[in-house]
Parts: sequence; C-alpha cells; structure tokens
Amino acid sequence: AKILQINSQTDEGRKEILNIAKSTNRQNPIKESDLRSNEPEQEVIRRQSQLLPDVLKFKYIAKRTVDLNSDEINITKDEAILLLSIFVHQNPSDRVEGLYRSQYKKIFENATAEQISIINIIRKFIIGQHSKYDRNCRNSGKEQMWTDKIYKKFRKATTVNFSLYLLSLIIGRRFNYETHEARTNLVQNIYDQMRRGVGHNIENYFNPDFLTAYNNVSRNYIHKLFQIQTNTSDALRKDRDDISVLLHEWDSYIEGKLDEGVFSPSLSNVLIESKHDH
Repeated sequence: AKILQINSQTDEGRKEILNIAKSTNRQNPIKESDLRSNEPEQEVIRRQSQLLPDVLKFKYIAKRTVDLNSDEINITKDEAILLLSIFVHQNPSDRVEGLYRSQYKKIFENATAEQISIINIIRKFIIGQHSKYDRNCRNSGKEQMWTDKIYKKFRKATTVNFSLYLLSLIIGRRFNYETHEARTNLVQNIYDQMRRGVGHNIENYFNPDFLTAYNNVSRNYIHKLFQIQTNTSDALRKDRDDISVLLHEWDSYIEGKLDEGVFSPSLSNVLIESKHDH
C-alpha cells in the first residue's frame, strides 16, 4: 500500500490529486469527466442545487457512483455540461468527453445551479412540445413525425439538444443576445422573475407568437433533417454548417407575421430587462 498525505483544500493539492489519479490508473482508462468530478465548482453547484426553490430544486450528480433518486429531479454532470454548452455557448456538439477536455473551464466558469435548472426546464418544455405535436398527428390520422425507432433516438435528447441550440440561436440573432454573457444574463433574469412570483411555468417568459413560430420552424427542420440523416448525433454536428438555411426560414416566417401585425418581436419583459441590464 502507498499512502500519500495531500492537502485537498488548496488548488495545488487538488491538482496533485488529479495528477496522481492519472498516473496510477493507466491500466484502467480514466475518463476526463471522472477526473472533473472533484473540481471545486462541482461541489458548489451540488450545494446550490439543494437551496433552490422547491420547483427548481434538483439533485446534482457529479459522480457516476452516486445512486439516482426517483423521487427527485436528477441532473448529472454530463447533462449540465451539455445544457450550458448548447444554450449558453451555442455549441451543438454532444461529444461530452470532448467538452470536458477542451471546454470545461469555459463552460463551468461562473455557472450556477439556477442556470442549469432553468435551461433544463426549457429542455423539458421542448420535449413536451414535440410530444404534443406527435400525439396530435397520431390522433388526426396524419403521418406521424417519427417512427418508433426514431422516437427512441429523439428521447435520448440528441434532437432535443438540437432544438435547444436552435432556440438559443434564434434568441441570440433576433433579440441581440449574441454573447454567452448576454445569454447567461437572460437565464438569470428568468430565475429572478420566478423568485419574485411571476410563476415557474417557463411559458410565462416567452411570447406565444414567438413560441408558435419557433415550434413550426423547429419541427419542420427536424423532420427534414431526419429524412436525410439516420444518425442524429452526426446530423447535430453537421447541421451547424448549414444553420443559415434555418435562420433564413425563420426570418421569412417572422417578416410575414410582422406584415400581418400579429407578431411582436419580444419574448416578454424578461428579455427587455436582460438586455438593459447587460
């Protein structure tokens, strides 16, 4: 047995622990995500996650060895890095280990539990919207959007992540939230309004006309994407290069609505407040 005494409360000590873990486990490959489990920001988020209002509270799983609790909302470290990367940093890649290797510090710098919780709620809302559309298609006898096989892929969140990415792009372009600091500020403002009693239903913070337009464009685009691609993960990355097609489709739809005078290019006051604060 080899016993090492290291002060884990210092930055130097934590780095030394990671170096030892890498050096002494070469026979069993260690994932970069596992090495990040003991980073100080992971513990901060874990503590914050339990101090949120009940409707936003979640159990943060930073280590693979922690058991999931079915009575709580569980968000893993891997889910958190995807949520922050896709919505805040507008990076549609779902290669989690790659994000840990090259983007970890950037993604988790200044990240908070409330940001993760809000973006997760937005992701759930997107899931609900697509499921609702699928049910309506089935009930009306129309061709359903996804076959059972494709729907299983969809449930793995790759398509949901792509929708989240599209939403972030559209918000960023249409309402001038071009920097990740501005998008972080937007999410924080939604949380602040929730605390002030506006309500915890995420739909309260988005203009209904905006959501209708976004859902139509997103649905059609994903449907078209599935007709061309069989691997949703590859499609997610490849489509980043062709995103201008979607944004052109979106702008055409919005311009038509503006001409009709029925669409207001504002998600809600929370967007205006965020912009002014920024």
